[in-house]
Amino acid sequence: MHRPWNRVTTPVYSLVTFDDAQVWNANICTYVTGISMEPKHFLIALDPKSRTFANFKKSGHGYLQVLSEKNLPQVEFLGKKSGTKISKYEALKPVLKAYQKKVELLPHILGFMRIETVKALGVAEGDHELFVVAIKASHNLSSESPLHLQHLIEAGLILRPRA
Repeated sequence: MHRPWNRVTTPVYSLVTFDDAQVWNANICTYVTGISMEPKHFLIALDPKSRTFANFKKSGHGYLQVLSEKNLPQVEFLGKKSGTKISKYEALKPVLKAYQKKVELLPHILGFMRIETVKALGVAEGDHELFVVAIKASHNLSSESPLHLQHLIEAGLILRPRA
């Protein structure tokens, strides 16, 4: 059986960010939660060793994609490959879809939110740093089933099942 904090399944997101040259990068986010309804704010935890973190900390904005079960094949690539070593954009370019003629996002996502940093909390303990973000715009695209942490566990991508 899993530890108590891994028993409650949560949605899986992907955060798209851009560097100074507007080069696209994305990762997987599972530490995301709503913290305010009005104004609409979320709390996001990012790995400070990641390119997504560096881009987001510097630019203060990005696109938070709500993944569907159909996005499971992209999760391992987005989560285990480093954007500092390879171009995730070039690797995924053939499947990306342009939304609002502005940004290219993964296919099959349920929706996305344009987010901006309200406050970087910069937690010193732990392996992730926290950001309070404002939802500046949001778009629903599909009513299919969301991808959850439990799907990643069942696929063997994280947390090998315990007896």
